[in-house]
Amino acid sequence: MVQQEGPPSLRSSSFNFCAYLAVGKIPGRLPIPCIELNYLSIRINFNDMEESLAALCLLRSSPNLQELEILGRPEEQTIPVRVKSIGEEDYDNCPLNQLRLVKIAGIIGVRCELDFINFLLANSPVLEKMTVKPTSNDRGWELLKELVRFRRASVQAEIIYLDP
Repeated sequence: MVQQEGPPSLRSSSFNFCAYLAVGKIPGRLPIPCIELNYLSIRINFNDMEESLAALCLLRSSPNLQELEILGRPEEQTIPVRVKSIGEEDYDNCPLNQLRLVKIAGIIGVRCELDFINFLLANSPVLEKMTVKPTSNDRGWELLKELVRFRRASVQAEIIYLDP
């Protein structure tokens, strides 16, 4: 029997099941890193702390990630403020040194989403472009004002706001 050490040839992946990854104790990193993974697409309910931690686990385990697509699930975000929030320590030790392109869609502009976006901008030193497309224009100007105030690790990072 041949035991596979990990996904050595996995270069692109789409995870629509962060909720399933969030069951049980979530490790800081996967036991075997996804070295070849350069594109990742995930669907996430930002109000669910376990899903956010599972997404961070995937990011920490993908050191060569170059493109990230995040699709929010606003239909499941019925609570405006998360009962328990991710702490700054959860965002520690997660450099995204290869991340160049981020696309985020389906957000409504609540604090937990903004915290995640802030984390991505602050930890991506070679980021070239982040595209953000909310679900509605209800908080459009407020969201845009928040986005442009975030510090960026990359001096060349461009934030593009798309109307819904």
